[in-house]
Amino acid sequence: MKMNYQGLGSKNKRNEAGAREIGAAFLLLVVLIIAGYLFRNPLSDAFYSMKRVLLLKSEPAVIPTASNAMSEALQIDNDALKDLLGRAPENEKLTLATILARPPQSPYDSLVIDIGTNNGAHIGDVVYAQSTFAIGKIAKTDAKNSVVTLFSSSGQKQSVLIGSSTTAVEAEGRGGGNFYIKIPRNIHVVAGDPIMWPDLRSVLLGVVDVVDAGEGDAYAHIYFKSPVNIQTLRYVELKANTN
Repeated sequence: MKMNYQGLGSKNKRNEAGAREIGAAFLLLVVLIIAGYLFRNPLSDAFYSMKRVLLLKSEPAVIPTASNAMSEALQIDNDALKDLLGRAPENEKLTLATILARPPQSPYDSLVIDIGTNNGAHIGDVVYAQSTFAIGKIAKTDAKNSVVTLFSSSGQKQSVLIGSSTTAVEAEGRGGGNFYIKIPRNIHVVAGDPIMWPDLRSVLLGVVDVVDAGEGDAYAHIYFKSPVNIQTLRYVELKANTN
């Protein structure tokens, strides 16, 4: 049998040529990929940069839920300020101040407020909560801030009126919003009687909590607490000392 070696050789040559073409194509593909990383297309870069800018512009500056919370907080502040300003008597000038620090950030039974001599604050000015409750006096002040010593501060003594009595008695601070009064037993006092700051208008300092008087005691011991929660108070009002 005679073999056709010439046809077989032609076939092998075609296979070799095809393999070389595939190898060349693969090598070209690898070169193009590497070149793509080494030499970036400026038009492509510009496209992706523009896309990023558009995406950033479409993103909200504040997360919607946070934005809503901020709006609600501002509305609450606005309502609180309107309420405070509406309580002050029309013929009485009170200066509104924000509390910057309170116990335990500030010294015991004191507040730091954002009103100083630049805004007319003076040592001795009376400080009110909600325009109704007398809570302390300015003890120190500088140009921008003041320190308020609360009436309930330990050792602080204030002249007050109890209930319907017109006899002034002395209330002594015991710290933490607590007060103590020692009065003659013949002055009629019961739990629930108001403790008033002597002023031209009704200014509440507190309400009688406990009356302790023994059978043979010449004096009654009265304990009361300020109705103002200093920890939740955000604003106070100042009244200039006219003395």
